Amino acid sequence: MAHRIWLVVMFLGLWTPMGLAQKSTDLNDFGKPGPFKLVDMAGVPFDSESLNGKVWIASFVFTRCTGPCPAVTASMARLQEELKDTPDLKLITFTVDPERDDPAELTRYAANFRSDPKRWTFLTGSENDIHKLMKEGFKLGIERAKTPVKGQEFDHSTRLVLVDKDGTIRGYFQGVASSEPEAKSANQDFEAQFQKLKSAASGLVNGTKTTSSNSGSDKKSLPWYFPSPALNATLNGLAGVILVLAYIAIKTGQPKVHGLLMFVAILTSAVFLASYLIYHLLIKEGIATRFADVAPNAPEWVRYLYYFILTTHTILAIAVTPMALWSAWLGAKARLEKHRKIARITFPIWLYVSITGVVVYWMLYQLPDQAGWKI
Repeated sequence: MAHRIWLVVMFLGLWTPMGLAQKSTDLNDFGKPGPFKLVDMAGVPFDSESLNGKVWIASFVFTRCTGPCPAVTASMARLQEELKDTPDLKLITFTVDPERDDPAELTRYAANFRSDPKRWTFLTGSENDIHKLMKEGFKLGIERAKTPVKGQEFDHSTRLVLVDKDGTIRGYFQGVASSEPEAKSANQDFEAQFQKLKSAASGLVNGTKTTSSNSGSDKKSLPWYFPSPALNATLNGLAGVILVLAYIAIKTGQPKVHGLLMFVAILTSAVFLASYLIYHLLIKEGIATRFADVAPNAPEWVRYLYYFILTTHTILAIAVTPMALWSAWLGAKARLEKHRKIARITFPIWLYVSITGVVVYWMLYQLPDQAGWKI
């Protein structure tokens, strides 16, 4: 019986692929975009102070866009309709092409989407001011296309940004579904995020507790031991450290210490798995966050590197499971020669899985901020 329990724990501890990815349900504090002074579609000066005490959602488009902008604006129109019972919520659309999008042009564009000027405001102004606000205030990507094509002169984020009554950014949400018919998963992600945005916005307007976001758990409300990407990475890394210590123990002729450390490593991995599944399946509801979404400004080679590490991590995590089970069985039966033979292969793979689990966390949650590639 003890041997069977050992094998079950080993199985749970080693099944650690990172493929479900990340998306928390708690709103965060992403800082404030800062003050701005622009012009609305009526040609009237618009000061950010007029939004004080109001919950608002921001989007960024340009009227001549032949890319995703119409879909982003359609999402805003949908918010206007589906949140019509929340009249205190404001919708703010910034043009990223103010040189051509003057108030008259914005008025025509807004009319196409049946915007209610009392609830939905379109803003223009200085290109430098808007692009600076977008980059430094909202932490969103925006740049002129290197090889501009008519209607595609700007490369910019399509995120919708939720801002609370204090002027604090509380979350970033997908602004457009994929137009590819086979992108079923991406469209499910979009719909789930859209519904969470609605819920979060309504909650902020009404002053009730809301749960929604796409970037990690709320550090102010959750204890460190609550399932989260940081805790999962810590447990994964700790398992790797214990594996190395267990290796040193067996190499220095301490089999009992080796056995104890291996048990601790397996137990740590089992706790990691439980935390991982709770976080991704219950808290995040299985909704994935892709590297390209959180770091759209990252160099292409970094994206390929991330997906290479993630893919090898996941495949090897699956592959090492039966190897580890077999190795544990051989050790439990004192068939040490065969145990050592398979352990020589199992150990480096398991260690690689533990290390790359931490690397995946760092690249997805830390690197975009540190390198300035964030959404």
